[in-house]
Amino acid sequence: MSKFRDVKTLQKFASVHASIHNHFNLDRQLTPRETLIICPGRMATLGRVSLQAMLAAFFLWQGFGVTGVLVAGLVGASLLAGSLTYVQWRDTGLRLPRGREFSTLMGYAMPLIAAGAAGFVMRSSDRWFVADALGPAGLADYALAQKLGLLTLLIIQPFEMWWLSQRFSALRMDGGKAKAARTATLGLALCVVAALMVAAIGPALTIVMTPAAYHGAVIFLPWLTALAALHAATTVMNLGLYTGDTTYLPLLIEVVTAAFALLLFWFFVPAYGAFGAIAAVGIALTCRFAVVCLLAQKRLALPFSWITILGIMGIGVAGVLVIAQSASTGHALLVGTAATTLIGLLVFRIFRPIVSNPSNGTVTAS
Repeated sequence: MSKFRDVKTLQKFASVHASIHNHFNLDRQLTPRETLIICPGRMATLGRVSLQAMLAAFFLWQGFGVTGVLVAGLVGASLLAGSLTYVQWRDTGLRLPRGREFSTLMGYAMPLIAAGAAGFVMRSSDRWFVADALGPAGLADYALAQKLGLLTLLIIQPFEMWWLSQRFSALRMDGGKAKAARTATLGLALCVVAALMVAAIGPALTIVMTPAAYHGAVIFLPWLTALAALHAATTVMNLGLYTGDTTYLPLLIEVVTAAFALLLFWFFVPAYGAFGAIAAVGIALTCRFAVVCLLAQKRLALPFSWITILGIMGIGVAGVLVIAQSASTGHALLVGTAATTLIGLLVFRIFRPIVSNPSNGTVTAS
């Protein structure tokens, strides 16, 4: 750590390093269902999350502050990147593609990597602006809330690993489009429910598990969990974008979204601080979600119940708004439970034909 000029330089290195190692983790969408849970990549990811959480908690208790959180992320990302690279080399080898294989990969895979780089700009640059506007203390609260908000993604990840690995094969089944639409709606509901639960419980965990100096993160947590859920919901709903021969359309969406987010950061963060960054990301992600749904449907029309989808998202937004204003954990849990129940009833509308007629079947791996 002494090799870095300051905390901001370390943070930027850790963020870039994490973005790079994520490109080597794309096998989560290609792993067969029967080996998905026990494969080395899954175990390495679980180990990285556990190690990073323990290191972050240890460094915080030792008084290292935001520097400790960043070092924990750097250590976890470095170890995971190394282990995943080794697994990739051991299982498939590493070689340069040639001829038609090269052109196919360039048209489909390279835009995905570039899209990931653009997504990194939007996901990480907010902390740079917050650090400049509020200093290390303000960044510490914001960064801690952001890390806790990522618990939403960890809760959703088992569903993503199951569904993303088989959604293309599901399309080729009888009634595949209807099954894909139902499963995507279920995934959207899980995203919202996960955000509500983390928003309700997260503030109490923050107060219990961190020193008093970091309790300021509580006011940001509900909003950041909502942003994490919105990001995951976009992934759940983007099937149509990847049914073509190339992935330039997702790349274009990510680049435009990142540029739009940077512009909003420039205007909002100096005036409104961390809440300006949250508003900027929220606006950018909302626009991205709408554009992805529109273009994905245009490329591959799935029979979604848009009334149900809007109802789920509306309940989620209302729930987060109420939880953010809640005076106690008990009240927040009550709101989260009520919202989850309503969402469950909406999802049941989608799956009621299957419940009443099991011969309709469910999505299974091919």
